[in-house]
Amino acid sequence: MINSTPEYEYKQANTKDIFVDPLYQRDLDNSKVSKIVRDWNPYLVNAVKVSWRDGKLWVFDGQHTIAACKAKRGGRDCMVDCKVFYGLTRLDEMELFIAQNGAATPVKAREKYRALFNNGDPDITAMVRECEMMGFLVDFNPNKARNRILALRALFTSFKSLDSESFRDMMLIIKEAWGGMPESLTSEIISGMTKFYMAYHGDFNRKRLVKRLSHNNPIAIVRDGKVTASSGANRYARIILGLYNQNTSSGRLDERF
Repeated sequence: MINSTPEYEYKQANTKDIFVDPLYQRDLDNSKVSKIVRDWNPYLVNAVKVSWRDGKLWVFDGQHTIAACKAKRGGRDCMVDCKVFYGLTRLDEMELFIAQNGAATPVKAREKYRALFNNGDPDITAMVRECEMMGFLVDFNPNKARNRILALRALFTSFKSLDSESFRDMMLIIKEAWGGMPESLTSEIISGMTKFYMAYHGDFNRKRLVKRLSHNNPIAIVRDGKVTASSGANRYARIILGLYNQNTSSGRLDERF
C-alpha cells in the first residue's frame, strides 16, 4: 500500500476518457445508478476519484456516479469533476477501492483476493498454488463445487498462521475426512480446524482425527458450534475436540483454547 502522501489535483474530465478496471471493480449496479439519478442533487455529488496510470484515467471510486451523470444526459458522455491521483499502481487503486467502499458497500473477499492474485501478490499466489497441488480449486468462482474453496479470508488466515507443511497437512485432513464436499470448506470448518491444529499439532493422532471427522457431517459441526458459549473459531475447534475425544478414555486431549 502507499507509504507516502499521494500527489493529486482537482480537474474536470470527459467520461469517455475515464476507464473502469475490471480487475478490481465490480459490475455496474443499475439499481444503484437509478437511485442516484432519482435522488439527484448537484450540491451533493462528489468528485469521482481517478488514477492517472499508463496514460489513462482509471476510476477507483465513483463508477456509479459517472454512470448516473451520463444517464442524466440520455447516455451521452459529459464532463465530470475528478480528484486525480498520480503515482498509484493498480494494486494501490484496488486497496483504495476496497477501503473507500468497505463501509457503504461491503467488498467481497473473492474480489479482493482475485485482484491480489492477478497482480502477482506472492502470499496469495503461494496459497493458491499450495491448494492446487492438494487438488483444491481456488479460482475465485463464486459457485459451490466439490473441492472449490470459497472461504478465502479464512483460508488466507490459515495459510498465514501455519507453516507450509502444517497448512498442507491440515487441509488434507479436511479433504480426507469429507472428500472435498463444499460444506467442509466453509470459513467455520477451515478456521476451526486451523485453531485445533495450532493447539494440538504433534499431540493428536491424525488417523483417528480423520476417522472421527468423516463420521460427522460438517454441517452439524457448524450448527453445534454456533450455539456454544464460545466465540470465533474456538467454538468450532471445541466441537472438533469433542469429536476427537468422544467415547474414548485413552489418548484424550485436554482443553487448550
